[in-house]
Amino acid sequence: MVRLVLPAEASHLLSFLDIVEGFAKSLAFSSKKTQKIVLIMEEAILNVMNHAYSDGEPGPVEIRCWEEDESIVLELRDRGRPFNPVDAANPDLTADLAERPIGGLGIFLIKKIADDVRYRREEDENILTMIIHKEA
Repeated sequence: MVRLVLPAEASHLLSFLDIVEGFAKSLAFSSKKTQKIVLIMEEAILNVMNHAYSDGEPGPVEIRCWEEDESIVLELRDRGRPFNPVDAANPDLTADLAERPIGGLGIFLIKKIADDVRYRREEDENILTMIIHKEA
């Protein structure tokens, strides 16, 4: 298992992604699958950085990654305002680009790439769990 906790600041994004990428590679995920793993973690972390905390001091972001049943489990924790991305509506991809509301594509991407996405709120913490199987 790997774990990293840093403030929800853009300057820390690469530190989070490097940890995730290195761990996925250590589990012998293909290069293509590793890229997808890094992409969904980037989308999830950016959502926290941009939306979880009010203006002012950024709160913490914690990532945990471990292997389970030939899969990588990515867990993202924050203490921001409650938000369940699993329940977020999928964007209307058939609508004209000019008429589409901004946002929602990152969450849609996470749901499409991950084999399983779960959310729970424990006390004052959002916990997003994304699972990607080695073979798909």
